[in-house]
Amino acid sequence: MLEAISAKITVAGDHAGPASALKLVCNAWIGVLTSGIGQSIALAQAAGLDPELFLAAIKGAAVDSAYAQIKGPMMINSSYQPPAFAVDGVLKDLGLIKDLAATAGVRTELIDTVQAIFDRTSTAGHGHDDMAAVRTQFTPSSRDSRK
Repeated sequence: MLEAISAKITVAGDHAGPASALKLVCNAWIGVLTSGIGQSIALAQAAGLDPELFLAAIKGAAVDSAYAQIKGPMMINSSYQPPAFAVDGVLKDLGLIKDLAATAGVRTELIDTVQAIFDRTSTAGHGHDDMAAVRTQFTPSSRDSRK
């Protein structure tokens, strides 16, 4: 059944605990990556660059990702619906990620910062929008009516 609804299946063990932990580890990466893409898009725009140049510059390079090439245009166009992963869902997982980190003895400075950025995104009215809406927290966008 999972093969029918999943792009990829990674077996983490024979019970739910490791699989749940792996999901949180992956979502920590996604939160950091999405925030980084948003900041780079905002920085390009604030510097007077076409933010598409950022996506073109990383395209095909070791630092590129399909995720950047999908979320980047969403951020550039302030297109946050329909959500693939809503901001409020990210916030829920970031709380669980911090719990996992505390249990595992891993420091959380980066996750704390990412959580604060997503919290501001939700507070600004983007809780039900795609997590690409995190872009709105780096600089005001003239194309985002919910500044």
